Amino acid sequence: MNRSIARIFPCVFTALLACLAGCGRNEAQAPASAAPAASAPTAAAPGDSRLQQLRQEGQKTEVLSQVHRIGQAAVRRAQASGGKMPASIADLEQDLGGLALALAPDYAQKLPMGFSLWPGARQMKWIEENSKKSFPAGFETWTRERKAQWLDERGSFVLLPLTISATDPKAAQSVLVFEKLQFPTQASVAICYGDTSARTTDVEKASRQILAQTGKSLAEWSGLK
Repeated sequence: MNRSIARIFPCVFTALLACLAGCGRNEAQAPASAAPAASAPTAAAPGDSRLQQLRQEGQKTEVLSQVHRIGQAAVRRAQASGGKMPASIADLEQDLGGLALALAPDYAQKLPMGFSLWPGARQMKWIEENSKKSFPAGFETWTRERKAQWLDERGSFVLLPLTISATDPKAAQSVLVFEKLQFPTQASVAICYGDTSARTTDVEKASRQILAQTGKSLAEWSGLK
């Protein structure tokens, strides 16, 4: 009997040691397996912010081109009328090949090549298909007065009644056409001056100049006050 116990005891002792070792390994590993895996923060793809920046830059360039073209058309009309500026952008419909340029784009695409030469109805159709902004149905059949009123309220730009004089250097640096604020936090607006130069100008500076020239702030012209 003693011999049997002696033979069995080493086997039992070895098994007990193996069991204790296994438990130790499980306890050591338990915290790592129990801890939930930390989810990696979702970062915006670098290309997304760059694309958004390019879109904004493209829109600013397009708006600057629009005020420039409206300003040039107004000056040409004034020069042909003894220096008298048109009363409204609506008066430039023939000069601009339509009034599509009176709405600033809220899209990234540039206007198609030859856009200014398209018939007015085709221009308006393109804007309606590519922008949230659009002209009312039948706009092209409205009277000049009705078009002018709608553009004053809903258009993206303001044409000021500036008298162009070749002998008045002050008129050359006066605001001729400016972009309304599209949203309250906008940082800059496009302006065309009396000499038809066009620049993107800081909102605060633009507002001071427009206020001094018209008695109304940029925000008031934009319908934000």
